[in-house]
Amino acid sequence: MPLLHSFAKLARGENVTPAHILDCPDERLIAQGRIILCAASLLSFYFDPTLPIRSGTAAHGVLISYTALAIAFVAFRVWRLPGSAAGYLIHGLDIACLAALLVLTDGRTSSFFAFFTLFILLASTVRWEWQGVVATTALLAVIFLAASVMQVAHPSTPDGYGSSNTVVRGIYLVLTGAFLAYLTAQRSRRRGQMVMLANWPAPDPAQMNALSLADYLGHTARSFEVSRVIVLWEEEEEPHLNIATWENGSYRHTREMAEAFGSVITSQNYADATFWTNDGASRFLLMPDGPIRLESPILDARFTRAFQIQSVGTAPFVGNLCKGRVYILDTQSWSNFQLLMVQVVASRIGNQLDRQIMQLQAKEAATVKERTRLTRDLHDGILQSLTAANLQLSLLSEGDGKETQARIDMIQKLLTGEQARIRRFVRMLPPSFPGRDVGLAEALRPTLNETARQWACQTSLSVEPQEATVSAALSDQLSLMLAEAVANAARHGKASAVDVLIKKTNPDLVVNIRDNGCGFAGPAFTYDDKDLASFGKGPVSIGERVRDLGGSLGVVSSPAGVELQIRIPL
Repeated sequence: MPLLHSFAKLARGENVTPAHILDCPDERLIAQGRIILCAASLLSFYFDPTLPIRSGTAAHGVLISYTALAIAFVAFRVWRLPGSAAGYLIHGLDIACLAALLVLTDGRTSSFFAFFTLFILLASTVRWEWQGVVATTALLAVIFLAASVMQVAHPSTPDGYGSSNTVVRGIYLVLTGAFLAYLTAQRSRRRGQMVMLANWPAPDPAQMNALSLADYLGHTARSFEVSRVIVLWEEEEEPHLNIATWENGSYRHTREMAEAFGSVITSQNYADATFWTNDGASRFLLMPDGPIRLESPILDARFTRAFQIQSVGTAPFVGNLCKGRVYILDTQSWSNFQLLMVQVVASRIGNQLDRQIMQLQAKEAATVKERTRLTRDLHDGILQSLTAANLQLSLLSEGDGKETQARIDMIQKLLTGEQARIRRFVRMLPPSFPGRDVGLAEALRPTLNETARQWACQTSLSVEPQEATVSAALSDQLSLMLAEAVANAARHGKASAVDVLIKKTNPDLVVNIRDNGCGFAGPAFTYDDKDLASFGKGPVSIGERVRDLGGSLGVVSSPAGVELQIRIPL
């Protein structure tokens, strides 16, 4: 039994939680309650001298048999029987035992009547909600009426137990059944409301980047069976008050200045309170810990007039990025349970609004990141090639016929290549060989050779191990880095040679790019990634590209040239 088991745990010094006492199968609870009923009945049988018994031996036998049956139900764990038929059968046995005791003990005067009636009604409450209580009450009323008729037929009925007493006991029976039926109907309704509320609408895949408050507010209105729901909230660093309204299936979202309705809640003492009031202009509030009366209405008069607020239940929410309140309007009455429900709704809507704001921020950040990537790719690829083409054009007048034709061919090749690159940007085409690994040497050597021709310098490439491979996406990024590095060395450092060494280790890819130019202006320096960011030195485009890949960039500059030290995690 939960209580006996809990007492045993306490005796052993073990911790007892509400789960040990309250969480058990319904039939198990009824079976254990039946043991208590039998114990009380036996005590009444032996120690109540006023108990009228016309057939003591028979009544005693029925009670002893019923007690044995109750012990068997507990010992053999009757609550594990499958299906509902077992519950109906056991319930019938309880009622049959009551009927037998009523017949054998002058029913309407018997204390067994009170014990067994209450137990049977509670058992039907646990098993079948209010429908079971109503049906059981009706059946017990018939049995009680039959027992009363039998008593009338026997003149041995004691004084004081006449027809008036029969009516009173019948009224007790009906009122007890009605009260339990009401409680179970209320419990069933609340459970249904909570289940419906818990079935919160999931985001539509087509709306993953935009929250549909209309769906959430409509679901809230249906759960509370109201026609209007309002949500007011403010976002961080935003001067506006957001107002979302759901009314009879119509949704509207507007924005007002932050002080349009004052602070809405006029009393700072209750700014974070959950409450219900039957009139927006009333000073009476129902709160979770009881009713209170204020000196003035708690809602700002401007807010009350703007939305024609009468009865309203409201709860606050505070998210990471926003704070506000949910208002459930046009409710006829409220209970503490509904106040709990509106707190749940406020918490969920606050979470959803936080999610919406974070999604919008992430979308804006992704847009900025993509714009930065496109700008960097244009700078490192197309613009560098166009700059090289412009350099070749400026040198046309200095060469002879053969050299001029070679430069024209190079310019044509540069423009054709960049035309294809621009098409890729416009069409957002994926990189070559998506999803495949490519050899570093084979993928990067053509880029270095082409860049060397464009900028009239020498390049070399060493890869360790020679058969090292990387993903096609990383290969494209490395190509752009090398093209930018060679262009910077030739244009700004006046370098005539650029040497590239790439080592693939576990877990990094190490890239060293060294030129023989004049280095950065100013004194020699050696900066790591943090120093470059702090002092604003080094190749900006290459640094951003490396950091986007999760890597680091170091720069060593001297009058003898520049060395870029790149490390990228694989």
